[in-house]
Amino acid sequence: MELAEAIAPAFAGSAPLSGDVRGQHPAIVSDIALHIAPNAHEELRWVIRQIFQEATENKTPFHRMAVLYRMDNPYAALIPDELDLAGIPMAGPGRDTLADSGVGRTLLGLLRLAGGDYPRREVMSWLTGCPVMPPYGDAPGFNPSRWDILARRAGVVSGVHQWTERLEQYAAGLEKDAVERERMGDIDDVRAAAMMNEAASARNAAAFILRLSNDLEPPQPGRAWLDWSRWAKDLLAKYLSRQLPEGTEAADREKRAREDIDKLLNQLPSADALSGPPDLAGFRQAVEEELSVPRGALGPTGGGVFVSSFAAAVGMTFDAVWLVGMIEGGVPPSVRPDPLLPESGWLAAGGSSRALERVAAERFDYLSALASSPRCALSYPMADGGSQRQAYPSRWFLEQASRLEGHRIYAGNLASLEDRTWLTVDHSGEQALSRTPDSALADLHDYNLHRLLRSRQQERRLRQHPLARDGSLARAVQSGHSRYLRSWTEFDGNLTDVAAQANFGANLEQGALSPTRLETWAACPFRYFLGQVLRLSALETPEETVAIGAADRGALVHDILESFVRDAVESGSLPGPDSPWNESGRQRMWRVSEEAFREAEGRGLTGKPLLWQLARQSIREDLESFLEEDARLRGRHATGRILAETRFGFDSDGLEIIDEETQVRFRGFIDRLDVSSDGTSVAVIDYKTGSTAPYTNLEDDPIDRGKRLQLGVYSMAARRLFPDADRVRAAYWFTTNSGGFALAPPEYFDIGDEQVLDRFRRGISTIVSGIRQGVFPANPGPMTSFGGTADFQNCHYCDFASLCPARRGEMWERKKADERLAGYISLAEANASEENPEEQT
Repeated sequence: MELAEAIAPAFAGSAPLSGDVRGQHPAIVSDIALHIAPNAHEELRWVIRQIFQEATENKTPFHRMAVLYRMDNPYAALIPDELDLAGIPMAGPGRDTLADSGVGRTLLGLLRLAGGDYPRREVMSWLTGCPVMPPYGDAPGFNPSRWDILARRAGVVSGVHQWTERLEQYAAGLEKDAVERERMGDIDDVRAAAMMNEAASARNAAAFILRLSNDLEPPQPGRAWLDWSRWAKDLLAKYLSRQLPEGTEAADREKRAREDIDKLLNQLPSADALSGPPDLAGFRQAVEEELSVPRGALGPTGGGVFVSSFAAAVGMTFDAVWLVGMIEGGVPPSVRPDPLLPESGWLAAGGSSRALERVAAERFDYLSALASSPRCALSYPMADGGSQRQAYPSRWFLEQASRLEGHRIYAGNLASLEDRTWLTVDHSGEQALSRTPDSALADLHDYNLHRLLRSRQQERRLRQHPLARDGSLARAVQSGHSRYLRSWTEFDGNLTDVAAQANFGANLEQGALSPTRLETWAACPFRYFLGQVLRLSALETPEETVAIGAADRGALVHDILESFVRDAVESGSLPGPDSPWNESGRQRMWRVSEEAFREAEGRGLTGKPLLWQLARQSIREDLESFLEEDARLRGRHATGRILAETRFGFDSDGLEIIDEETQVRFRGFIDRLDVSSDGTSVAVIDYKTGSTAPYTNLEDDPIDRGKRLQLGVYSMAARRLFPDADRVRAAYWFTTNSGGFALAPPEYFDIGDEQVLDRFRRGISTIVSGIRQGVFPANPGPMTSFGGTADFQNCHYCDFASLCPARRGEMWERKKADERLAGYISLAEANASEENPEEQT
């Protein structure tokens, strides 16, 4: 009765507010405050500071305080996490369920995979996130983390047929490659054995999925609940690991969870008396619902701050309460129409409004929470944590603001009232901390440190904190500070002080290099450092192909042209310099292309049939044009013979490019060499199928600021292969109609030109010197449009873009003025007409 009397006046609050409303609707609480936070995390950190202040100033025990919410997402998990981080004891209903246990996750994962298409993402999430063991304990090479990598490399997306076929193709390709490369001396026996082991692991993964799909065959339709229960228990017996160490708290929890789940499965057969036999979907839903019931508690009753939903706090009393997450659409939640029986149909049948009933129930819970304490604070975040969109205050939040102000307040003018004593508005975490007394910060200790790190203005304050004087935290503070300096520091890729000890140039001297490795440093030295020095790489996530990708299409065309030209050379059917391809040559082109098309289709690269049909026709048109354009090119080169896919630098006597200090060896494959009939001229051709735009600078700078070294390396390899040739030229040839079968540069890269050769050698020398000296700044490049989206040129396709700061452009503009980067700047950003680059220091 006391509760009903306390909240009764508030039910009149739903009437429109006008004029002076302060006296018409008395507040339920004697002391109320409103708070606006930048996001949910800062909202809860404000609450935590208030809790500490309430405990220290008013001597209120923790168990007389409560933090209440209506929206489970994100507050049900976020509030306990933040309070635990702050060391605040908690009480209230627990959020843990049997579905959260390792046993529950394993069983639900099995049931969700059953009857499905075995998507790689879901299968690997289950295998790597649950305590799974191989069935019967006898599966060879059980290694889920390794299997995930292999499945990605094999291009597995979903379907048992993909798991078996693509992993088998991947394994067979590895074995063939290992044998061939070991025979040719490209790799040693250790590397070959490792490739064979990887192939065996791929086959183990395929065998496991095949066995799993057989075990997950559900009982036949019409079987009783008892049969389904036995099936589920059999799956757990086969796949649930029992390797948790005995006697640990985790093991005890899992043991209790296993016992509870076994009881649940043993109770399911009683459903036979209530309903007919289930199907897979019905059985799965029944198990999920039973496992999702919350159990336990956050802590002992009366042992800490009470944390729960509005509804769970009905009838309780506290000395201080915080109601969080008061955003529109969440408090109260939007009422969704019933798709089976609309509201209009329900009312026509004589029922009362269900929407009004739900809103009334929500209103009751909210007012009960509001009435549970004489001191109450309502808060909401300006940003929705889920969608990261702007959030607006709940109408019930505005209702309280209107009462406190004395006239109606709207969302648009709420923030303008931040000078009121009952409202605080924090636009950032830094602003929130600036309001907090130093004594309060001292009480919070390291809880605030990770947030202080975000603030440049708080940096000096943070450095004075005893925990930030040394160790990893001190390094983190120094890192944040250094990135905003104009000088080039160790946190921006300046590793010159440790270069001698680290020996960054070791991988330049241990074997032959591909030109693209050095091109990576020229574009962005930091990317080179991560990929080549630290050996990091991104793990690709293959998805179901809709249309053949640009890279796969380019590789397909490249393989077709290579096979076509090689077959013509080996069969002796290559036309003369001024002769077009005859009908026999054309038929050979179509035969080669059809074989390549079938192989691409078998590997799942071609996408949807209709889109593949269009792409295939486009490729055929490009190949048709190639036959005509190739005749013109051979005439231009007076081609007497052609060498396709010529290897160089793979033996101990590899190609050497001499820089100022030592020799760097290169290796690679030249797509095509056109040798003139008299042997005096050699043309190096590198096939390209993409856009010509990135190659337009070659006319002014033959190495495009170090990013195009292939033609120079290939030219020197050709000169070595043909020492009697008077002239060696090189060009990229764009073998598509969209590329216009253009050459880049149009007048060829001529290694015999002393200025071209000097520019090439200086570029190699600058790159090699920079690597050896530890010069690894992050250069994002200019801002460029990619399909209508603006991004930094060097970052758009970079695997490590997420590791760089968001303000990378501003940082680079500051750092590149440091004179110690003059050598790199002279290569990467200076005009090609500038003279010798300054040497790195």
